[in-house]
Amino acid sequence: MSAETTRVDVDASSWNDLDDALAGIARVLRFPDYFGGNLDALVDCLRDIVDGEGGIDLRSRALAVHVRGYRGFAARSTGPAARLEAVLADASSEAAAEGFALTWDLDGRAPMGGGGQ
Repeated sequence: MSAETTRVDVDASSWNDLDDALAGIARVLRFPDYFGGNLDALVDCLRDIVDGEGGIDLRSRALAVHVRGYRGFAARSTGPAARLEAVLADASSEAAAEGFALTWDLDGRAPMGGGGQ
């Protein structure tokens, strides 16, 4: 990652379900008020960030998201966590194809999975 990478922290320590996770990510990445609060809407808003059309202000085409407390969320909510990770992994791959570095640090590891919702 370059020095110009925008870095943000998300606190997942109080997440109990997918709704909590989506709301936390949306808040930190400054998704629009019309964010739908589901995985499809997450993908759409992440695409908007990659395209420079909304969300958080970036210094470059690189965004690193550190999600603190993710292990606890994953332990409490295994199915939703797995679905979220698949979407985050896919979004990162899609962003990379567009020349955008979108990385996720889930308590020291990258999202696992991929292959859709």
